[in-house]
Amino acid sequence: YDLVIASSTEDIFQVEDDFAEYGAMIIPVEANLATFDGVERFYSVIKDQERPLDSLVINAGVTLGGDFTRTSLKREIEMINLNVISSVHLTKRVLKDMYRQGEGKILFTSSISALLPGPYEAVYSASKAFLSSFAEAIRSEARDRGVSVTILMPG
Repeated sequence: YDLVIASSTEDIFQVEDDFAEYGAMIIPVEANLATFDGVERFYSVIKDQERPLDSLVINAGVTLGGDFTRTSLKREIEMINLNVISSVHLTKRVLKDMYRQGEGKILFTSSISALLPGPYEAVYSASKAFLSSFAEAIRSEARDRGVSVTILMPG
């Protein structure tokens, strides 16, 4: 596969060298996917390729651990924006394209934490529970439209 890959840091541009030996075209995009504009920027680069999108891997995510009353509210909201909001946003954009082309694959990286309460990782576990529930619902909607949806549950 050729890849369009996003990261919020300029380190993303090293990816081209890391994958050069595999012969794939790599398009690195520096974009903060925790923001609306970052997701839109990433999606516009995908569209600029003027090729069908075979697969989307929604893998961006962060975690934050600690006693809920002591963790940073700002960092927790950023985590929700990245783990939840950006996943919904990007899926909304890409799924319509996949429906139009009649095929596609979406892989969501969730976590085993989605299946159980996560003391000292309450917001992270809740974000992964949302993502898993969302992906299952999208899988059901997309089933007869040529798009497969898979949920990866590491842990």
